Amino acid sequence: VLGLVALGQAAGAAARRPNILFIMADDLGWMDLACQGNPLVETPNIDRLARQGMRFTSAYAAAPVCSPTRAAVLTGQAPARVHMTSHLPGQFFPKDNRPQPADMVPAIGPEHITIAERLKEAGYANAFLGKWHIAPSAGPRGKVAPEHSPLSQGFDINIGGASYGGPPSFFSPYRNATLPDGEPGEYLPDRLVDETIDFIRDHKAKPWMVHLWFYTVHWPMQAPKELLKKYADRTGPGLNDTRYGAMIEAMDLAVGRLLA
Repeated sequence: VLGLVALGQAAGAAARRPNILFIMADDLGWMDLACQGNPLVETPNIDRLARQGMRFTSAYAAAPVCSPTRAAVLTGQAPARVHMTSHLPGQFFPKDNRPQPADMVPAIGPEHITIAERLKEAGYANAFLGKWHIAPSAGPRGKVAPEHSPLSQGFDINIGGASYGGPPSFFSPYRNATLPDGEPGEYLPDRLVDETIDFIRDHKAKPWMVHLWFYTVHWPMQAPKELLKKYADRTGPGLNDTRYGAMIEAMDLAVGRLLA
């Protein structure tokens, strides 16, 4: 999991509270960006963020898998403190006889305060878009119980946040309880960026925080046709699945729209 943070503040208004855009990729290898030395994948927009910002080249994620990392990001606590130390549902395989992770809670408890709750107290408008995966399923299409939703963790809107670890499809129809389907064939990263741009435009009057947590590059391996064609012959050290490379560039293009 890779986190990218961008802070924006109006020129000449140093006393203003900064807007915060937190972008997270899912299942992205640390050597799978051009700025990290990958010779086959093109990521000029993420590279620009890395070049103009601060890179933590010796840092570690709070956990090597999905759910505990997300819980740590939201709460600022080690995964063990929020009792979420593996990906939900907390077992590697139903019939696996190997040692399993410690018993976990199915969601972040209300006793744990999130960064969104703190910023909401400070007058921020908060949006969550993308992969949640820190709550159990409570209905069809990845629905989660209201008390486990981003809306109960300090966020004002939730678009795409569900129980899913990976989306049923990266193309509409999405089959996601919190993401209405778009036009047939609409690509999920593009849709999430569209919604992010709309939220930012609608909240210019107050400070805002956006958590844009892409489902990319989680399974299923799906990318726009033009990028699949572009990467069809790009295999070698650093890329053994051309679909994976195409998905990374598709995410980079989506990030580029936010930086425009």
